[in-house]
Amino acid sequence: MTVYEPGSVDDVARYQANKLAKEGDAAFVRACGEFARNDAFRSLNETIIANVGRDRDEGAMFARVPTGTETCTFCLMLASRGAVYHTRKTAGEWRHFHRGCDCKVVPSFEGDPDAELVQGVKPRELYERIVLMERQTGFSFADSKASRKLSDFMALHDRDWLLTGKVPEVGYENEATQAKKLKDKDHPAEVRVANRLRVHGLRTVFVDDEVRSRMKKRGVSKSSGYPIWILALR
Repeated sequence: MTVYEPGSVDDVARYQANKLAKEGDAAFVRACGEFARNDAFRSLNETIIANVGRDRDEGAMFARVPTGTETCTFCLMLASRGAVYHTRKTAGEWRHFHRGCDCKVVPSFEGDPDAELVQGVKPRELYERIVLMERQTGFSFADSKASRKLSDFMALHDRDWLLTGKVPEVGYENEATQAKKLKDKDHPAEVRVANRLRVHGLRTVFVDDEVRSRMKKRGVSKSSGYPIWILALR
């Protein structure tokens, strides 16, 4: 199955060519390459959808499995349903692919919609994480009007936790920061806070953000201590 349309490709190429004078060759190549990539991914997914539709009398179904780099709220919601797509209605809903979408269509003959078709991605647990984020934010993943706010909230979480539930490790900016923090008497308390955050999928990374300020009158410098851990947005 192919989604390639010469007219659409020509339109995109011509539109991007208008930017050559301002943005240069690199931007043109990047935009056209992304469009070609989207066509290739969609064609692959459409092939699997068509094959599952052909074999649905044999119990074939399919699921959406996000890979993590361009996962939107809608993709995550569909993926949490597991392998429940086998009718024209659900397949039609499922054919929503945004620009840069990296979701994969995965066929299933398991009979269990919550079966783990791709290692580490368990629909039931993914659904539970979605419910948790809905409870924390007060927004619904089914509400398109809330997608931007939920996307911003998702961005605060570790990508592996979102997709597989793997709890992120507490990290350090570099070895020097780690050595410094291990000597700090307050560090155990900071680590306890970081551990509470990571359980909920928030990855914490300790950085040395000590600020040195100069006292103009005396001409000497002093250190101003600030909390030395931050929440890394991954």
